[in-house]
Amino acid sequence: MKANEIRVGNLVEWDDDEMKSDKRKVRVEAHHMNSVEFFNPIPLTEEILLRCGFEKHHPEGDLYSLPWILTSLHDGKEIDKNFSVALFDGFFVACQCQNTHLRYLHELQNLFYFTAQGQELNTSGL
Repeated sequence: MKANEIRVGNLVEWDDDEMKSDKRKVRVEAHHMNSVEFFNPIPLTEEILLRCGFEKHHPEGDLYSLPWILTSLHDGKEIDKNFSVALFDGFFVACQCQNTHLRYLHELQNLFYFTAQGQELNTSGL
């Protein structure tokens, strides 16, 4: 992974074992940014979407949405929003962002963070 692909708060696999047997998920902190060579991306799966709070629409369908609340900077009112991801031709696609392909969890985290104006995706279930 490259340093410009990740940010503090992303969840990645940490692999500092030469035998490649000790991979664990870590939340990136500022002091980790000098060790990106040990980061491996976590592939995005349906299980990860569901564990992050996404809801699957239609049991046989491939559309997932995550409700979230946007607080207006103008008047402080709360606005209900949805962040949607679809499975299309074997790829997850973010519907709001000009159909951006998502292959890894950190890409979903970053896209949600910037779309939701600084709110973090809930990855505590991972």
